[in-house]
Amino acid sequence: AGARDFAPEDIAILGMGGELIAEIIDKAPFLKNKETRLILQPMSRQGQLRLYLLTNGFSIIKEVYSYSQGKYYVTICAEYTGNGYEPTLYERELGRAEFLDTGCVECQGYLDARLRVYEKIARGKRTGGEEKCDEVLLYQYIKDLRKEI
Repeated sequence: AGARDFAPEDIAILGMGGELIAEIIDKAPFLKNKETRLILQPMSRQGQLRLYLLTNGFSIIKEVYSYSQGKYYVTICAEYTGNGYEPTLYERELGRAEFLDTGCVECQGYLDARLRVYEKIARGKRTGGEEKCDEVLLYQYIKDLRKEI
């Protein structure tokens, strides 16, 4: 097999915003390969990355949470399946429910950090009369989820 036939099994894209990671994946069509696994660690805009992946035929097979230098992170493992779909608001912003490990301290910290972000935004939206916006819904969802953990 020549170099042209080489396809990496794992590709890691780490330490940048989710929208930039999505843009990199979009500009690399060779990543739409069922033999390649993507390991992605977005520093921000995780929801935009999940949305891109899921609507463009990638399946998120695992999410792992970590903590470093005062900040919580999520690492996403994805594979191309060719089956895209529109995720729910909650799946887009927080990942699939089965990935939210209630026994994981880092996962709990990640949810708490997201709760603080949406609480601040929801407070501003409610002040402006928006009770049914995405941020208010996400804030309530995470708040309810944290009660269960």
